[in-house]
Amino acid sequence: DIRDKEQRVWYNNLLNKGANLTVIFDCCHSGSMSRGGEPVYARPKFRKIEQNPNDAKDGALPPDPISLAGDRLLVISAAQDFELAAEATDNEGKPHGAFSMALMTAMNQVSTGVAVGNIFTAVRNILKSNGVAQEPQIVCSDNRLKQNLLGVDASGLSNSIIVSLLENPSGKGWEISAGSGLGLKKGNEFSMMGNPGLVIKIDSVMGVARASVRLVKGNAADMQAGRLFELSNWINEEQPLLSIYVPENNFNYAAVKGIAQRFSDIRSKQPDKWIDNLKKQVPDVSAWFLKGQMQMQVKGEMVTKADWKTLEVIVDQPDVKYAIFYLPVPAELKAGLESNFKDGTSYQITRDPSHAQYHVSGQVGRGGVPEYYLMNRASAAKDSLEALPNETNRHALTSAEQEKITSLSYQLFEYAVRIGRIRGWLQINGPVNRDFPYELEVVNEDKPVGPEGLRIGQTATLRMKGTEALKNPDLNIREKYLYAFAIDRDGAMSLIYPEKGSGERFPPKTGSGEQVSEFVFGSFEVVEPVGTDNFFVLAVKDPIPNPQAIFNQEGVYTSRNANLSGLLDPLLNMGTRSVKLGRTETPSDWNLLKLPIKSRH
Repeated sequence: DIRDKEQRVWYNNLLNKGANLTVIFDCCHSGSMSRGGEPVYARPKFRKIEQNPNDAKDGALPPDPISLAGDRLLVISAAQDFELAAEATDNEGKPHGAFSMALMTAMNQVSTGVAVGNIFTAVRNILKSNGVAQEPQIVCSDNRLKQNLLGVDASGLSNSIIVSLLENPSGKGWEISAGSGLGLKKGNEFSMMGNPGLVIKIDSVMGVARASVRLVKGNAADMQAGRLFELSNWINEEQPLLSIYVPENNFNYAAVKGIAQRFSDIRSKQPDKWIDNLKKQVPDVSAWFLKGQMQMQVKGEMVTKADWKTLEVIVDQPDVKYAIFYLPVPAELKAGLESNFKDGTSYQITRDPSHAQYHVSGQVGRGGVPEYYLMNRASAAKDSLEALPNETNRHALTSAEQEKITSLSYQLFEYAVRIGRIRGWLQINGPVNRDFPYELEVVNEDKPVGPEGLRIGQTATLRMKGTEALKNPDLNIREKYLYAFAIDRDGAMSLIYPEKGSGERFPPKTGSGEQVSEFVFGSFEVVEPVGTDNFFVLAVKDPIPNPQAIFNQEGVYTSRNANLSGLLDPLLNMGTRSVKLGRTETPSDWNLLKLPIKSRH
């Protein structure tokens, strides 16, 4: 084992030499450097580990590296000291740390100069949008939070993906030392630097930093090991925008009504202990049905024999403050959901709960009437300010009549589409290129808004500012049309810029010939709901027709009725009811800037 005290010594030795130190852990219990022996999809069991700063062998405690480093140390951990670090699979079914995948996604979305605080917020949002409950940690000074990931001057860093050509170890064919870690996919093309007529294309992504390529344009004699190529196109392999899980049970509506009545009788004996959501309290006891059998968890431990009598006895214990019961989904409602959530589309039902971002959950409402809603798989009281809602509105199911089933099924599907829109924009990586070195910033009272966020009722301004890379005189900054919009945690989208028409090209230089370092999109008032609002700027080569209709959406819809093609059609149609999964390929001549800002009371 490697102890925290030993790591402190290593950190201090480096910091004493004047180094900038960035440390990232994707492991269980943060400093334990162990992911644990659980299978990838095992149900995690959380145990609290009390903090002990002393080593098991002696009582010596090296100085806190933060006290020595000032702004030169950054430590990011995937989970708290009492949490497990989850794993996930990539598009090719290969397992990785869920935090590492979220970090790679976030880093592929931003320029090299973006503040690490913004990157960390994006990572948290991506984790939560994937249904991962662990809470990543970041330790650094306030000033370090405003620097980029490595804490270095970004003016000389490239935002392009540049790879070097090398021969396949077998001597047949070519490879590049880049892969899924940079978000590369089969079909990505690269043009040779200094000779753009020589183009190679990825045939297969073989790992995080390895891919096979072939020549698709140019003279084969120019293919030489060590030559540099720059990414020239963008590909998006669409995954479901939202997957939901319906717990397996065979209860019909009449049986569910009976279960609701039985629970109502138990709840009436201890009404103050029973809660029906996770917005404010964390329950000591959770109970639900799976495959026709009651399941029960007490303070993180599963109960071997769970039944109504056991539930009543446990909740009656004085050390139990809160308990929650989830009502099973009747077979009639599940069938109705399956008619909306279809395979091969952006909204699907999965049989594996670990693949779902939301579960269909039920509660017993007034008069013992079943109520159903979508609940975030990573839902907890501490997540009330996340980018995705903990749960949707609830709707009563008063009978098993087809009209009632159809109405509720469709309503839950509508909620899924709204949430899917948020996830889609959070997850998508725009092209990585060098022609637009800008980032987003929200300003309140002439100060950039940081992790503290904004309060309801405040007025703030969204603006775009140049990164350090803007100082590079060799950059070829291209004019583009800009569209600034926001999406709140309920999935409502609102256009900030332009107010009218299709906008104007963003001028890359001032009248004196200098690069424009700042552009103000407009001001806005912070309104309900509280949570994380995500701001975006889409920079494209050609104007978007009727952006006011496309980017102002309160609900969901079937079609935008806009004449969109190429990039815009699949990208801007995220969040519609009938999007089928597919593959999108475009030139890498557009950009997507993102910025999450929390709002609170």
